[in-house]
Order: sequence, then C-alpha cells, then structure tokens
Amino acid sequence: MKLSWRGIIGLVIPIALSSVAFAGENAPADGRSRFLDERHLNGIAAVVNERVITIGELRQEIAPILGAIESESPTERERSERAAVAFRDSLEDNIARALIIQDFESSGMKVPGVHKEFQIDEFIRNRFAGDRVLFTQQLRAYGKSLQQFKREMEEALIVGWALNRFHHSRAYVSPRQIREYYDDHRSDFVIPSAVRVGLVCLPEKVPSTPDPEEDKPENLVENPEISQIATRLKAGESFVSLAENLSSGSVPMVDEWLSLEDLRTELRVVAERMPIGSCSGKIRLPDGNAAFLYLYERHAEMLQPIEQVQGSIENIITQLHREADQSQWINGLRDKAYVGIYGQAR
Repeated sequence: MKLSWRGIIGLVIPIALSSVAFAGENAPADGRSRFLDERHLNGIAAVVNERVITIGELRQEIAPILGAIESESPTERERSERAAVAFRDSLEDNIARALIIQDFESSGMKVPGVHKEFQIDEFIRNRFAGDRVLFTQQLRAYGKSLQQFKREMEEALIVGWALNRFHHSRAYVSPRQIREYYDDHRSDFVIPSAVRVGLVCLPEKVPSTPDPEEDKPENLVENPEISQIATRLKAGESFVSLAENLSSGSVPMVDEWLSLEDLRTELRVVAERMPIGSCSGKIRLPDGNAAFLYLYERHAEMLQPIEQVQGSIENIITQLHREADQSQWINGLRDKAYVGIYGQAR
C-alpha cells in the first residue's frame, strides 16, 4: 500500500472532506510507532519554509491505508514496516504540495474567486447531491470552518494547475525507444495460455420429491439432466442450445475466454487435454455440483507482437517522461527552500 506524491498532489478536491478522510477519522492509533501515537499528533513532522506539517495531519491521511495494512499484514513487524513506509510517503507528498503552493504564491499568481466557488459548487453537487446543509454539517463534524475548506480547495486547485502543464506536454517517442522498452519488458506483453470454453454446471443430486419440507439427504437422487446432456450432445444438439435450454438450476457460461490458471483445478486438468470441438464427460466438483466443458478454441502462451502494443508502450514512455519532469521540477523547488524533517534540514 504505497502512496505516491504524484497521486496525492494531483488531486483537485480537498482531501479533508473526501470520503476516504472521513472513513479514517476514527481509525485506531498504533502505540508502537511514534507517528501513530495519539500523544504525538500535535508534534511537528516537517517544516517547509514557513509551512508546518504535523504528525496528526499525516496520520489522518494514511488512516485508511493503516486499516488495510492491519488486515493484510500477518506479523506485527510487517505491519510496523509498512506503516512507516506509508508515513514517509505521505510526508514526502505533503512536502511537495507545500513547495508547489509556495512557488505559485511567491510568483504573485492567484486562483480567481469565481473559479474557487465553481469548484466548491461542483464538490457539493457531486459529494452531497447539492445539499449545502449536509455539507455544512459534515464540515462542522470534521471541525473545519468554511474558510478552511475554501483554502484547502484553493491549494488543491493550485497543485492541479501546476502539474497540468506536464500532462499537456507529449514528448516525441522514437521507434528505437519503443523497441528498447519492448525488449526490456517482454514479460509484460505475454498472453498466458487460454481456452475458450462453454461451461454447464448443475447439482449432481436433486430432491426426489418437489415438496421442500421433505428435502432430506436420503431423498436426494441423481440429477436426471446429467445423463440427458451426453445423450443430447451425441444426438447432434449444439452445446449452446443445450446450455440455453437447461433448467434454471444450471449455470451456463458460453463462449468465454479463460486463462488456464483461472480455471479451478478439476476443470483445468480436463481442459488441458481435451481436443478442440469436443465436450467433456461429467466432472465432479467438491461443492456437490457436476460440470460439463465444451472446448471451442485454445491458444498457447504467446508474446504479443510489438505492432500490437506500440501505442501502449508510447503512452507508458510518455508518462515516465512526465513523471521525471515533475520530479526534477519538485527537486529544483526543494533545493531553493528550507525543508526541515524532524528537526533536520534537507
């Protein structure tokens, strides 16, 4: 669960009122880490010129991620390490935001008031269905004034505007660059072996009586439709027609490309050795169902030709160029600023 400053500072909606931020407001603190300890929430995490970034701000931002880390990490050590990484990433994100905003304002530029009001109206319309009373209640519950919210909106607009210029610049990507990327990342363009199959799945046993009150294990009998399937296929009925006409208890899946890895083991073993254009016999499944497979097509693992993926590669390289330009610009701003982290200037 890694945060990236590219993801955070590009937001044009104040994070303080996002649904993510509200969801994490009551997330439990982790007393094992200083930056997650309630006693240190007002402590200073960093100073960017005159902007102070507190531990509490960072903890609030990463609270939803901490919840996921808690549920996904098997050991306390892994939880602590992943939480520390999330905290450091959030800190770098906030430092970058502060640098961009300070650079914008020091140049004498301002966000037009009418633009801010428009964005606030859009935010209320999208997040609160236009209900300004509910919006105000949420602000109050979050402990924020309308003025604070407007400032956060303004800062988000500044960051969005500053980074927008990088998204409009599309550097020329040469055929040589595309070929080099393709050769270096061939595994990204491998299509795994797959089969196009039809699947019919239905209960192996059914009640011998239609009375649901007498549905007892001893009253279950072999599903008669199972024996009918083979008979109907041998008689020349198409698999598609058979699947469509089976009772509602069946679950037909027709004309579906599936990776062999996506098939459950019982089906994959059969599909791997079936001839194309054939139907399997009954395949017993552990859940008490029986399945029949029909194999339409099969293809082995293959590498996509460069001609098919060069557009995607060009987009990837362009994005990498943009990110490199953004990083270079942020680093330039940082070199001209005072950035103190935990009392250490950088």
